[in-house]
Amino acid sequence: RGPLHRFDAAQFQPSDLREDGVLQAIHLAEGHELEPAMQQFWADRLHRDQSSRLPLQIRLFASSSEPLAPLIRQGLFDPRLGQALLRFEVKMPGLADRPEDLPDITRVMLEKIGSAVGRERITLSPAALKYLQGCRFSENLRQIEALLERAVGYTLGKVIRRQILHDLVIDMKKSVASIRDDQQRIERDRLLQTLRDCGGNISQTAEILNKSRSAIYRLIAKHDIPLNRGR
Repeated sequence: RGPLHRFDAAQFQPSDLREDGVLQAIHLAEGHELEPAMQQFWADRLHRDQSSRLPLQIRLFASSSEPLAPLIRQGLFDPRLGQALLRFEVKMPGLADRPEDLPDITRVMLEKIGSAVGRERITLSPAALKYLQGCRFSENLRQIEALLERAVGYTLGKVIRRQILHDLVIDMKKSVASIRDDQQRIERDRLLQTLRDCGGNISQTAEILNKSRSAIYRLIAKHDIPLNRGR
């Protein structure tokens, strides 16, 4: 009965919601990245909606690349929210497990892309499709669609050739690696500087960075930062 509004769980804040009944269906992408305070917010909100008889209640959907059940058992995810989300669980296979679906997927994507840029009936050559089926995409469909958009732009005729895809995949890998390295460096530098400013105090660091203590410990381990356990 209305649009599905998407939010990135890691950046979600209650102020993102409008309390006028407009946002009735919400998708939280990467729900396992919700901060503890936001997990509690949603657990309380769902409980409040279920306990009331108001006609306008939020319908919450979440997707996650990590299973929630182990996080709940480890105390890293609110059990009330976890149980609500897992009440109806659908496990989606990764594209790497379903390469036979790729011909239909790419055909639909190329029809959409071609129509948007005035390049109807553009297709992949058999060799290009076979090459694509042998690739592994960490972001699944989103990454493939971005690749095909660029391939259409680099193709003069109606058929996208294997070599164009190969060159674009190599370029994409280099770009992604460079961006990832920059993000990792910025994340490590900010964490290290905040730890220094707080004298190694984890609670203060977590508060400044707006993260949980467990999240800070995971980042410390991720970036191999020596930690003075006496602090």
